Amino acid sequence: MKVVRQDVEALRLLSALGIVWFHTRVAGAEVGYSGLVFFLIATVYFGGNAKTIKQRALRLLVPWALWMIFYGAINFATGKPLVAYADGFVSKLLWGTANHLWFLPFSFVALILFDRIRRTVMDAPLAFVCGALAVLQLATAPWWREPSFSLGFPWSTFVHATPALLLGVFFGGFRSIESPARFVVLVAAIVASAATVSIPDQGLPYLFGILAACLLLLRPVGALQKFHISALSKLSLGIYLIHPFLLDVCLKLGVHLGILQPLMVFVGSAVLVWMMQRLLPRFARYVV
Repeated sequence: MKVVRQDVEALRLLSALGIVWFHTRVAGAEVGYSGLVFFLIATVYFGGNAKTIKQRALRLLVPWALWMIFYGAINFATGKPLVAYADGFVSKLLWGTANHLWFLPFSFVALILFDRIRRTVMDAPLAFVCGALAVLQLATAPWWREPSFSLGFPWSTFVHATPALLLGVFFGGFRSIESPARFVVLVAAIVASAATVSIPDQGLPYLFGILAACLLLLRPVGALQKFHISALSKLSLGIYLIHPFLLDVCLKLGVHLGILQPLMVFVGSAVLVWMMQRLLPRFARYVV
């Protein structure tokens, strides 16, 4: 019987809250951004089992297309450009009609790519190389972070998110790497992130995201299974996808509650996702 790590499930839900917190831009937003780093690491970590392209598409591309239509309709109804920050057809398509939708096609392409690589490369060398590349990119952030913005959206976002994907592969194959090499890479990633905390939305989110991801390396602990949060953690992706809509509603209504704002939006998003899953289960499986 598969053991579901309830502490990790709780962390997934907390990461969704962190992303909402970051997008609300209240105090502590940069720490909240670590939720996205963990989200990306966990996406590759838990997506490590080989799946067909169809399975990947149903989980990531179908929701992407449906939410593209949803937010596009809102943009059209409110007189906004369908895509405000991207240039060129491919950029606009990948960036989407809402700024957070880039996560879905980006994750899809990354998982398909890693699926192919795993067919020919052993787990240990792949995990080690990915970990080392992540450390290199994190350590050199002072040199590439600012110039990456000239690439425009979503490419600069993809560059920033790449270390998290690489770390997902590293964490997934951590135990296959011989000691002490695996611990050297892990410590180096933490040090590299800590050394770049002065870079906005870079070092600090990665530092907290990596430290949170270290929980993935722990063996299942009986005491941590006494609470069950899986039913709530299943709302995480839906919360991520729907929360910008509620943020816009609050903005239109002039609701500003300070640090209570992200909590209200988070709870509201969770309730909407839960209702969708209960009332429209067949539809919800392709949306959230």
